[in-house]
Amino acid sequence: MFRGGTANSNQLLRGGAMYDEGSNEVPRSMILEGARKLLLESLHLSKEDELVIVTPDRGLRMTEYILKVSKELGIDNTLIVKLPELLRPYRTFPDTLRRMISKADAVILMLERMSGSIIADSIQSVCDENSVKYTYVVDPEPRYLGTGINADYAVVEEKTMRIGGLCSSAKEIHLTSRIGSNVRFTSFDFWVPCVPELTPRIKIWNQHPEGEAQMCPVEETFTGRIVTRGPFRYAGQGLKPIILDYDKGQIVNVEGDAGLQNDIMRRIKELDDTVDSLIGVYVGEFAVGSNDWAVFDDNVSNCEKVSGTVHFAMGSRDKSYMEKCRQLDPEHPAGKHRGEKYHLDYMIPTPTLVVTDQNGQETTLIEEGHLLI
Repeated sequence: MFRGGTANSNQLLRGGAMYDEGSNEVPRSMILEGARKLLLESLHLSKEDELVIVTPDRGLRMTEYILKVSKELGIDNTLIVKLPELLRPYRTFPDTLRRMISKADAVILMLERMSGSIIADSIQSVCDENSVKYTYVVDPEPRYLGTGINADYAVVEEKTMRIGGLCSSAKEIHLTSRIGSNVRFTSFDFWVPCVPELTPRIKIWNQHPEGEAQMCPVEETFTGRIVTRGPFRYAGQGLKPIILDYDKGQIVNVEGDAGLQNDIMRRIKELDDTVDSLIGVYVGEFAVGSNDWAVFDDNVSNCEKVSGTVHFAMGSRDKSYMEKCRQLDPEHPAGKHRGEKYHLDYMIPTPTLVVTDQNGQETTLIEEGHLLI
């Protein structure tokens, strides 16, 4: 069986031979199997269900595989909505699309990372309001169907639950890396297992590939240095590392790749024009990837699921994380919004992560990008 493995094993399989990451070629059979898992195991579709796939030009190849499998499964009520390049950037959400989605049983959105949030946020809102199952794929490529989406999610779930249990109950979490990261913190006891089999019990939507234990650091404990080239969501990967020094959950010093710093600030200001500096920005998320089949690349939405990776976020805590936390306990501090209008994920590709439990027992959870469970 092929597995993407850790962030260090950037290889794909074709016809029994290994190819470097640059090949991007995955056997057709694996891509089709991933499409089958997406429809049956993640969205739990039946022949009677109505499926809407919303896609730009870039997502058409991936859509074709999903459409082929939906036809084989007898899910004939499948509609493809192509988002024309001519109408971009979208300033409003079309009423026709709103009505169409509200009557569907499931929606798949093929999302380009730089396309803005009007379409994605609106579709998610309509699906939430009408109890329509929904998932999205960022920068859709058929290879994602054959790798991370084609995972054995029973294995992913088991690993995710173990990671979340260890980290959320830890006395201390210590992250280091060869290039200079060194930060200590604790996590709130509330965490979310992001696995398709569990998602319907937590929220009505998710993204693919999936497989992470999503948590949030206790800000007052988060002190140290993060050194990384990324990638950063919507800002890409730097030519050189960026250095982020944190004290009690806030950035107090920024050094390194000036171009990457500018790209990060540009993206944050697009979402909140009151932010003038990275100084003072809070840490908003801590998560550990748990999908052995996902393969590291430059797409944060894919990378954050790769086993052995860690990602943090600048700005707000994840919206769905806070909502679920408030449902369980309206007064839980992790469910409180600080007021930020942005949430910018960034990757730590090859960390070492040591977890110390309440009795002082240390467990090395990740060693240089290799998940050890």
